[in-house]
Amino acid sequence: MNEQELLDWHKLYAWASLKPEGYELGQSCANGTCPLAVYLYEQTGRMWSVGPSIRHADGSLITPTKHRLSKPEWIGRLIHHVDITPGEGQVNITRERFLEVLEQVKQGNENA
Repeated sequence: MNEQELLDWHKLYAWASLKPEGYELGQSCANGTCPLAVYLYEQTGRMWSVGPSIRHADGSLITPTKHRLSKPEWIGRLIHHVDITPGEGQVNITRERFLEVLEQVKQGNENA
């Protein structure tokens, strides 16, 4: 499977659903440890940075375009909703909160 195909609502939902209740999937406002970056890492074995772009986190400031994923509009909404989770700064995102956000995002995108 190519990396771009991992940005699929159903795959992301299934991944989160398999985690135990109360499991912390990642943090809000954290490009390298947000739930989407953790998901991509678990699927590919590579570190990812998720923010304005979704790219391999190889330590360089400039990542070649071939190592960036095209960010669908619903992914942008997902990142936004995770980052506005109540709390100050970085807060842990539980499985339940992430599934709730995924449902909110799906309702806004019938093609997810």
